[in-house]
Amino acid sequence: MIKSLHLKVFLTVVLCLFLITAAAFQLHTNKVYAPKIMGVTLVNAEPLGNFTLNDHNNTPFTASSLRGKWHVISYGYTHCPDICPLTLVTMTQFSNLLNENNINNVQFAFYTVDPYRDTASHIKEYLAYFNPDFLGLRNEEKQETSTFENKLGMKIHIEEKEKETNPNYSVSHGLEIFLINPDAKLQAVLQPNRHPSGFVGYSAQHAYNDFLHVKRFYEQQSIFR
Repeated sequence: MIKSLHLKVFLTVVLCLFLITAAAFQLHTNKVYAPKIMGVTLVNAEPLGNFTLNDHNNTPFTASSLRGKWHVISYGYTHCPDICPLTLVTMTQFSNLLNENNINNVQFAFYTVDPYRDTASHIKEYLAYFNPDFLGLRNEEKQETSTFENKLGMKIHIEEKEKETNPNYSVSHGLEIFLINPDAKLQAVLQPNRHPSGFVGYSAQHAYNDFLHVKRFYEQQSIFR
């Protein structure tokens, strides 16, 4: 009788250990394999380091300002004739999808690569046409390329000689959108869709779906923290 009881206890312990190991393996699998999105999900989110920007209210914006919520960051400039307005319209639609599904812990931000012309008040007025809840960010015009730009890998080109002589100088920049997790780390980079017609841009629904995949991945990883 005693031997039978000991055997049952032993088998129960073995079964429990097996289930725990299986669950841990499953969680580990989820942690390692990042979701497939239109872009790249970082398995190990990248810290952004120290930086100081100003928002559209001229309030300092630092790495600590990113903590506690997701940030969806696009970049460009307010004099952009087409791509930037289209991207911001799509981001507004993306934001609406989040609100409709009660996902509220997300801040959208637009970083200007042209602070010489894009003053804080001008950015604030510009973003109000799309969504007054969006945050405008800028680096002081006399500073060199900011740590923020470098850490995110923003693609920016302004011909400095042209800027000195032509008030309507041109600016070229990439179209990536950056997902910053609540730990103030870069978690994913979204890439635009490339249509057969040659148009390059974002789909609000695709961006929303990709964000949900990245958010779920981050939450699964949090189990190991």
